[in-house]
Amino acid sequence: MPYVSHSAGRVGETFIFPDGTERVLANLYLMQAKLMNSATLLKLYYSFCEVEVSGERLNMIFDDITTGRMGTVSRDDNDADTLITEPVITDIIYFDTSDADQNVLC
Repeated sequence: MPYVSHSAGRVGETFIFPDGTERVLANLYLMQAKLMNSATLLKLYYSFCEVEVSGERLNMIFDDITTGRMGTVSRDDNDADTLITEPVITDIIYFDTSDADQNVLC
């Protein structure tokens, strides 16, 4: 499953990137979230990085961010079982903004 919502009060979000790298980013570092391109791009701005999530129906994840329920986000390599009411994740990209060059790490 590409996205799992969690109950409020979680310490942070878990991102599983296409290369298998798993990162947990604490809620307290989240500065801003933007939902763009008709809910097909979600940009999350943390104090030290940016995470871009691409897919469909990302408004559901955005809604969870505002209520503190955002959970685990991973790419959906087999969306055959995904319901039309669930988000579909096609890509997740991590940008390290602590470096002036903004290297893409994953």
